[in-house]
Formats: sequence, structure tokens, C-alpha cells
Amino acid sequence: MAQEARRHGLRAMVGCMNATSLAMAPAFVLEQLCDIVDLDAPLFLARDRKPSADYLNGDIWCSDAVWGAAA
Repeated sequence: MAQEARRHGLRAMVGCMNATSLAMAPAFVLEQLCDIVDLDAPLFLARDRKPSADYLNGDIWCSDAVWGAAA
């Protein structure tokens, strides 16, 4: 969809409202094709799942452990 949007001269955005790090993992892949990214929802949860996505200086990283791979 992001590539199709660009083909039509549009920009692409990925975002979330209320979700854990597990929901951020697929969006983390998609965000690499997007112009605007808003994936900070887990930061507003009282408790996120473990393992969780890592946030540093405005960047997000979803390790293999977030996807369910053995740590």
C-alpha cells in the first residue's frame, strides 16, 4: 500500500492508538516504507508485554524476541 501511495504521489503513514510491542513488530517493518511514523503506543501503557520493543532517541527497535523467537 505504501508503494502504491507513492506511485500516486501520496505519502504513507503508519501509526497506532493503543497497543503492545507485539503489535508494533509488523508496523516496525512497514514503517521503513513510510514518510510519517507514530509507533509510541507501548510507551503509554501501564505495563507492556515482555519482551518489549526498545525505544531510544525517537527510534524503535523490535528484536527477534518481540516476534516470539527464542532469546
